[in-house]
Amino acid sequence: MIKKFIILATFIVLTNCGFTPMYKNNMDNKFNIEIVNTEGDKEINKHIITYLKRHIDKNLEKIIKIKIDTSYSRKGISKDSEGKTTSFGLMAITKFEISTGEENKKIIITEKLNLNKLDDIFEQKRYETKIKKDISLLIKDKLITELIVTNDN
Repeated sequence: MIKKFIILATFIVLTNCGFTPMYKNNMDNKFNIEIVNTEGDKEINKHIITYLKRHIDKNLEKIIKIKIDTSYSRKGISKDSEGKTTSFGLMAITKFEISTGEENKKIIITEKLNLNKLDDIFEQKRYETKIKKDISLLIKDKLITELIVTNDN
């Protein structure tokens, strides 16, 4: 009887804790976004633009013009006793220049990640490509959050 009560109490507490994902409502927000210019890492920029297309609604009156400048670096952060790199640090810095009719704003978003070197070069390249895609999604989510805050003011 006590076990059933504990299980029931745990279930009630966990289901009613009020947790909601941070970016859950970002998919519902639409903006009239126009990408004016892109510079830097083409792969990350391409993914950011692809992810932003989900939030574009050309029927909205307020046009938001965005310039994207992304830099991506991959540096060795640790080596073994033979001097071979065993782990890398990846860093993407994306600068957004956002222009609406009434204001201009600059946003800088930085994403860092450390990863161990894989033995297979092909697998390493594939993994790094997937990480770039994931980093692009994170950058897009942070940009959308920033646009929501800007539009609420």
